[in-house]
Amino acid sequence: MTQNIQGNYYDKHNSKNPVVKILMKNFHAVLNKTIKATGAKTIIDAGCGEGHTTKIIKDANPEISIEGIEIGRETAEKARALNPGIKFEEGTIYEIKRSNESYDLAISTEVLEHLEEPLKGLNELKRVSKKFVLVTVPNEPLWRITNIARLSYIKQFGNTPGHINHWSKRKLKKFLEPHFKNIKIKKALLWLVALCEKN
Repeated sequence: MTQNIQGNYYDKHNSKNPVVKILMKNFHAVLNKTIKATGAKTIIDAGCGEGHTTKIIKDANPEISIEGIEIGRETAEKARALNPGIKFEEGTIYEIKRSNESYDLAISTEVLEHLEEPLKGLNELKRVSKKFVLVTVPNEPLWRITNIARLSYIKQFGNTPGHINHWSKRKLKKFLEPHFKNIKIKKALLWLVALCEKN
């Protein structure tokens, strides 16, 4: 079974490109607004990579307790080094080593598109959450169109390496509906941000 891809092929979090900066700023603004709306005080970030987004969430919501898990040992260590004060550990979204309903909110940003079993990962997020699950995925087909426009991954028809699942807003809602109630999906330009409430 293939696990989620570690790290970034393109380091968008530290990009100097002004367009990328605008895209990331918008993505994080939508993400933080959505998180604030839940009133969550405890959050787990599954598949957190180097912890860039985890830190941005913490900085925007200093009153919350947030921790991250990442499958790669080196990446988890890098997250700890880059973000002192936030707990990061090695782990997989397929088997989150936490009790049922341990957090107000379980999130996973830019992970499900990498998983051979996205529903298994989604169910683990649901299991460890008391009420809310938030996931983000690339907004297709806009994501691939944008890649082609910047002459990237042409032979792959704009598909980013490692992306094996692709969701439009309609397809993402259809994927989530059997498992949650009150699903709200927002577009953050190149991303979809879905907030789901447990049944």
